[in-house]
Amino acid sequence: MNLFADVIDKIGASVPLTGKFADPREKHLECYQMCIEIVNDNGGWILKDVIFSDK
Repeated sequence: MNLFADVIDKIGASVPLTGKFADPREKHLECYQMCIEIVNDNGGWILKDVIFSDK
């Protein structure tokens, strides 16, 4: 039995929506997604998958 199975950890990231730094936003989001895939492919974060949502 995995004691962490029902627990979801949220990892936040701040990305600009407006202004001069808004253009790289999509690249930042792609990098976050790539990092999450690497972590999950290697067993997750403390035995749990990481889930990303920019909502």
